[in-house]
Amino acid sequence: MKKKHILLAEDEAQTRFTLSLLLKNEGYRVTAVADGWDALQFIEEVSGSEEDSLDLLVLDVQMPRMTGLELLDKLHQRKLHLPALVITGYGNKEMVVELMRRGCADYLDKPFEPDDLLGRVFKVLQHEEMRQRALKNKFDQTHKQVASLSRLVDGYKENFEKLRKDMDAAVTVHEGLTGLHPEEARLPVAYRNQPLSELGGDLVHIEDTETGCMFFVADVSGHDMGASYHSVLIKQFLAERVGRITDAELLFRQLNKALLESGKVKRMVTACLLHLDFREMRIALTSAGAPEPVWLEKKTGKAGLLPAGGSPLGLFEHVALQQQTFAVTPGDRLFLYTDGIPGVYRVEGSSGRKLKLGEDGLLQLVETHAVPPLAQSFDNVWQGVLGFCRHKPCDDMLLLGLEIGVPE
Repeated sequence: MKKKHILLAEDEAQTRFTLSLLLKNEGYRVTAVADGWDALQFIEEVSGSEEDSLDLLVLDVQMPRMTGLELLDKLHQRKLHLPALVITGYGNKEMVVELMRRGCADYLDKPFEPDDLLGRVFKVLQHEEMRQRALKNKFDQTHKQVASLSRLVDGYKENFEKLRKDMDAAVTVHEGLTGLHPEEARLPVAYRNQPLSELGGDLVHIEDTETGCMFFVADVSGHDMGASYHSVLIKQFLAERVGRITDAELLFRQLNKALLESGKVKRMVTACLLHLDFREMRIALTSAGAPEPVWLEKKTGKAGLLPAGGSPLGLFEHVALQQQTFAVTPGDRLFLYTDGIPGVYRVEGSSGRKLKLGEDGLLQLVETHAVPPLAQSFDNVWQGVLGFCRHKPCDDMLLLGLEIGVPE
């Protein structure tokens, strides 16, 4: 059996030698480098090589030239998937969330015993094998559903040459399951969802209630099949419960429990739920780590941010939610979005300086295009976001705009 190939990135020479020897004695094939930059070069060099393919990346956080976090970002940007076990002396809750956002499989705080490292390495490699098998099984199931629901393909073909056709159909079905048909909403609504890759983790759900309407927007971390699976899982959960569970806090806590018990690799999910009450003309906002919605007041023509906070779903058993209510008037507009919208950036000229749109830039776009009807205003804002980043987004992007009113 082929030995598992581990790439070790550690800047301290003695530690690098000791860890390399420890892993080799356990039967692993080890390639050791001194920093994140050398690690990235090696990963790119062996990418696509069957003989030298890597199974695991073990890396330190603090390294010269390129830190561990920067290396994970580079791998994500270049779509180089490799499970990572991060060794850090600075572990805390915020670091855990940051590592999970970057797709880290596990982490280990210094100091640690040799058995701790070997146990974590075995666990990550085992989970990766399980993940690959689960993804393959889910991929096969998805394509059978595509054949049945969309009638666009005759079914999943084992022939690799037809995989592209099946994937296109899968994207269409995924959009249908997680997307929105604005014409079916009780209020004027505009909506766009643009994944960074073929299948994304952003989704929206609208549900009528006895007194008004609920708007739910969520962002599943990642841009792969796993993220799309979680988005479909959330959409199904909402379809089954939103109509009969009006307590937003209870809904979020049940969703968090469902995500933790899904049996898949953990995915961080940020979400917000906006409940509009037509009778009282008030909105109740519940947030779990989601970006702050934009509120454009018709009376003043000024745009501001509604406070949002809380902690993401899908990672920990206990989550902190932020809930607030606000009075609104007919004609006011609200924009819900995922962090890919304010996160777009462009590189300025010869300076190479990265300029980010941010919330301030989004507010300016909304105010600038406040006068036209919602559909035109929304399209102008969307095009403004794309124009800012020169049509090169860096994340999934979802934007939902709605105009307050009392339906007939």
